Amino acid sequence: MIEERRFDDLYELVSQGKTVLSNDDDHRREFLLGDIAQEGGFAAYRVIQFLISDGGTMGDPYHRSMVLRMGAGRGDVDLLEAVCSKGWHRLTDFYCILSSSCEQENEAIPVLTWLQKNRKKYFQNIVPKETDSIEIAFGDALSNELIRTAQFIIDNKKDLGFENWTPDQVEIIMSTADEGATKSLDYLSSIWGHDFVIGIVKEHMNTDNFELYYFEKTELWLKTRSRTLIKKVIKKHLQKAIERLDTVKQTLQEGDYIMIVNHMAKAYDACTHFETND
Repeated sequence: MIEERRFDDLYELVSQGKTVLSNDDDHRREFLLGDIAQEGGFAAYRVIQFLISDGGTMGDPYHRSMVLRMGAGRGDVDLLEAVCSKGWHRLTDFYCILSSSCEQENEAIPVLTWLQKNRKKYFQNIVPKETDSIEIAFGDALSNELIRTAQFIIDNKKDLGFENWTPDQVEIIMSTADEGATKSLDYLSSIWGHDFVIGIVKEHMNTDNFELYYFEKTELWLKTRSRTLIKKVIKKHLQKAIERLDTVKQTLQEGDYIMIVNHMAKAYDACTHFETND
């Protein structure tokens, strides 16, 4: 019934005690609330509400936290609000929601916005002592190539209670490369430096710890970006050479000066052309 999203029928059964969901020995009970939360929707929430209110192991903090984790992962802000407005959460569920918010391939900005707005209302303006939850969320956002979400986390870390958090750049770059998340590697290059990111990826790929499943994808990215970096370095040196040449041109014969400048200009234009077409 869960897989078929027949939650109205399921509600009728569980509320009347006519299903094995009422059996404490059922091996699926541990994951039942999470499975229902994963499907989402009002009808699903009605079943969740009944199972929690009905008492027993279904209503314990662990299972309620699982509902919040699943809701956060699928971006179900309505479910988060419904559970927390009932007081069925703990302060530590703040971390569960944050760390689970970017697990799936949907932008987590709605969940993160809800979390920062309700940090005072439901979580007493909690100030985390550890940074694991935001580091996990940021890493997952990059692995799933949720660029807007990753930037949102950086821009709003203070409102989320992590004002002093600084991403572990090396670990983040390596985990992003492991997932073959090349769009995210481009994003990290834009904020942390092209050559720095390339250097970390190149070093990581030469170790036994690199995830082989995405090796070819990340290797192609690395080769392309390395060529771009080399061209940028060449352009930089050509610019400096031209600037220096202008200061000593009076000591050169006019023909030699024009010939050198022309060769440098052609080399510069060639770099620009191939960089644009990479």
